[in-house]
Amino acid sequence: MVAPALDRFTIIVRHCGERTTEACAQLLQALAPGNKIHRVSAQPFQEALRQSLELGIAEGRPWTLCIDADVLVLPGLAGFLAAVDGFPSGFFEAQALVLDKLLPARRPAGNHLYRTELIARALPRIPAGKSLRPESDMILAMAGMGYRAHQSALLVGLHDFEQAYDDIYLKAFLHAHKHRFLAPLLRPLWEALGREDDDFRVALMALEDGLQHGPGPEVSRSFRRERVQGALAVLSLAPKKPLAAVTPAQVSAMLRTAAAKPGGGMRSLVEEIQTKIDAAVFPSLAARGAALLAGFLAGLSWRRNR
Repeated sequence: MVAPALDRFTIIVRHCGERTTEACAQLLQALAPGNKIHRVSAQPFQEALRQSLELGIAEGRPWTLCIDADVLVLPGLAGFLAAVDGFPSGFFEAQALVLDKLLPARRPAGNHLYRTELIARALPRIPAGKSLRPESDMILAMAGMGYRAHQSALLVGLHDFEQAYDDIYLKAFLHAHKHRFLAPLLRPLWEALGREDDDFRVALMALEDGLQHGPGPEVSRSFRRERVQGALAVLSLAPKKPLAAVTPAQVSAMLRTAAAKPGGGMRSLVEEIQTKIDAAVFPSLAARGAALLAGFLAGLSWRRNR
């Protein structure tokens, strides 16, 4: 049986061949065993966004949850959904936090929850031209019409863990444009982490390439594909093998490992990155304190549910 709070949600995995697509879907299925886990794949991202929202309308459930396939969900997702389900009718969208591998920090990414009855009004506000943040642009346009968005402090997933090298490259290239202000912190951090984890060697090369590139990149997997393959050849990296099924216990281990690293002098870089992201996401000190507390409580909840 579906938990009472979850049968009100259409659950959609948005994917474009990520190495974690199956794992993402399986973890969601374990969280909501009676729900169908839908999948949407389309390019460019604006079209994937449109198809996902239209699927939510067709399903007709009160809420439409979109999870990107590069997110491995945590049990805290269920609590987030239950909390938002009680929000007043003026709320259109809500988002929680994920622990990002590359930045690394708790930040909003890869998850959006929409009130289905308002989606038809949002569809015309998906930007038609090039945009680094088409989903955010749509949500901001809805906010301008009076339909509120909510940023939760709950931690609901791990983001960009276990990705293929080419996806790591493309994501880090985007970070060079979306989060250019973090580049002075990311450069030494990724260099240090790259001594033990090839993901960060790839990310560092992509960061340098992105900082040298002029116009902003398109949000597309096909963007600069030849450059990706060239970078992997320079680093002498063979493609990763397909990912086996990921269990909740394995995601728990990833969470513990990520929380413990990096140590030494690199810890101050991580803390500074988190501070900058918190300042953007949670402007008030009170809200930032709530985010830290929520992350701690989410970790306790995960350990209890292992």
